[in-house]
Amino acid sequence: MVDRARALENERRYKRNHKSLVQDRVRLANWRKYGIVLSLEEYYARWDKQNGLCAICRGTCFRALAADHDHETKKFRGLLCSNCNRALGLFKDSVLVLERAVAYLKGD
Repeated sequence: MVDRARALENERRYKRNHKSLVQDRVRLANWRKYGIVLSLEEYYARWDKQNGLCAICRGTCFRALAADHDHETKKFRGLLCSNCNRALGLFKDSVLVLERAVAYLKGD
């Protein structure tokens, strides 16, 4: 039991001291899980290009920006805040549905 407690404490200390590295490993694992082909270099290059802002609302995100992708082709599209990423998912990534939503908001 003591060894398990020591191992957990060592793991916590490692994660605390290597937060950025751990976050990058989690990102890569999540991208692989969803079939997204994206390197950390591409992620950070896009992050710089977008100035760390969401590609849709241009806002900052309290969490890391999500790697948005086409669900059919798995092609990376850009970085989105969690709200915009969820919104696209709720609209089923449909341009037609989004256009209808815009028309609705405009009162057309």
